[in-house]
Amino acid sequence: MKRYKTYKTTDQSWLTNVPKHWGYVKCKTLFATQTEKNKNNEEGNILSLTLQGVVRNNREKPIGLSPSDYRTYQIFEKDDLVFKLIDLENISTSRVGLVPERGIMSSAYIRLSAKCDINTRYFYFQYYDLWLRQIFNGLGAGVRQTLSANDLLNIKIVVPPRDEQDQIVRYLDSKISAIDAGISKLEEQIKCLKELKSTLISDVVTGKIDVRDAEIPTNPSME
Repeated sequence: MKRYKTYKTTDQSWLTNVPKHWGYVKCKTLFATQTEKNKNNEEGNILSLTLQGVVRNNREKPIGLSPSDYRTYQIFEKDDLVFKLIDLENISTSRVGLVPERGIMSSAYIRLSAKCDINTRYFYFQYYDLWLRQIFNGLGAGVRQTLSANDLLNIKIVVPPRDEQDQIVRYLDSKISAIDAGISKLEEQIKCLKELKSTLISDVVTGKIDVRDAEIPTNPSME
């Protein structure tokens, strides 16, 4: 694949080289933490951070634990970034999401809002990469391996020019959409094969199919 012409080194072990013309700054240069409580239950759109992203939650049948009083939740706005950086030893839970619409989420989450003209979806992908590579896990402190809002704001991130941020997002969205479509197709094929397997076993052991004279290949494979 095509590479940039020149690179520069960084002081982060997980980010050795970046394009020379990209910025490299602490998160707090671009983002600020926000904490706005859901006073008087003014916002009723409940959101949840899941492995599938930030999704709407059902007050009657909520995903996961739910509070007795949603006034303890905090308000998030569209295009905010949300982080769950507690119990980092648990690598099977979601850690970062891009908020698709105004709503409320747990006060245990960290909310970052852009301070300037940036493509927050690009930075979502950058933080998502840190989660995939389990970088957050190595930065946590304490018995419960936690990162505070201040810790997050002091992590250095790379900053391409705005037009490159937009192009990177378009490229990733296109490629990821194609990959997800391929995954869905494979999952459907796997589902069909599992159903075929179950039906085959049932039909043979119950005598619906006579296999007495069936040829059995030396190296079985799907035909």
